[in-house]
Amino acid sequence: SLSPHDGDGGASFFASAEALNSVYLHWLDLDRLLVGFRTVGGVPPPNGTIPSPYGGWCAGVDSCAWLGHLLSALAFATASQKDAGLRTRSEYIIGVLSQVSRGVAKRRPEHAGWLGPAEWQDPPAGECHDSEGLYGSHKLIAGLIDQFEQTGDARAKALALGLASFLHRRLAPLIATRGW
Repeated sequence: SLSPHDGDGGASFFASAEALNSVYLHWLDLDRLLVGFRTVGGVPPPNGTIPSPYGGWCAGVDSCAWLGHLLSALAFATASQKDAGLRTRSEYIIGVLSQVSRGVAKRRPEHAGWLGPAEWQDPPAGECHDSEGLYGSHKLIAGLIDQFEQTGDARAKALALGLASFLHRRLAPLIATRGW
């Protein structure tokens, strides 16, 4: 464990960890993380080739939460390191999500604002929604807010507000009938 009495107060440890995080954030294949989102929004893949999506925690409904965590990590790393490459990666993700949002609104106007790696499915009447999907949505909103606050990207704020508005429209009737 680190102690403030370790000479430099652990600064070299944290600098090393920050550098390693930066390498990882640069290494990730963003298009593999965005496959499901692109599909939902009808956004063609770059170069016309659908990349193989990541598996594990980065797959399916979990990819929404994962992307939210990534957006937060990129926002804070960009703010602290002033790394133009990380900012470019953030801008790329937000650009794709903006295209996805427009595509969803065009294809299914009642789902305007939805951002996810799968089509939104309303729960059966009077039943609660799957908490995994809502967890991912809240992480994505948090990541978008971090992007806006740390980098000033207004598109991120608009996406966060759009997703929050969509969720409110879809869940308010359930809350009204079942209570909070």
